[in-house]
Amino acid sequence: MLVMDTPVKRSKISPQRSTSSNRFYDEKLKSTLNTKSEYKLADTKMYENFNTLNSFLDLPENWNDNDAECFEEGLVKKAMRIIRKLPMQPDVFPTARNSIQFEYEKENGEYLEFEIFSKSIECFMIDADGMEKEFNVYDVVEMIQEVVDFYERTDKRE
Repeated sequence: MLVMDTPVKRSKISPQRSTSSNRFYDEKLKSTLNTKSEYKLADTKMYENFNTLNSFLDLPENWNDNDAECFEEGLVKKAMRIIRKLPMQPDVFPTARNSIQFEYEKENGEYLEFEIFSKSIECFMIDADGMEKEFNVYDVVEMIQEVVDFYERTDKRE
């Protein structure tokens, strides 16, 4: 067995601008934002998320001091493809479960989370009444719909 003392340096992944095939997603994004400045802010957040995701490639074995593995480039690329298409940008976090977590939270306590694995995507949500729900999503279109629904729901207690 070959043991290497130096970590393998992986290349950074460059974000790509939306293509004409992503116009639907761009229009969805524009329709959820009220002003051009909000659109620019969302675009800025997307690039911050790309930088965050790229930083996961630099995490060494045991990065959390609890035996977490390094992130695979394929998982980071998958998360970047998803980020480009989401109508609202999430907060992005590494997990020790060899996955990447996207989080959305509202002031009323509602919470939406996607955990991206290399072969699946799990969703967890808490509504304004504190009811929890867990399920798998099977494609990006389903994720987009969950995000749109999350932001279009109004607090029943208002």
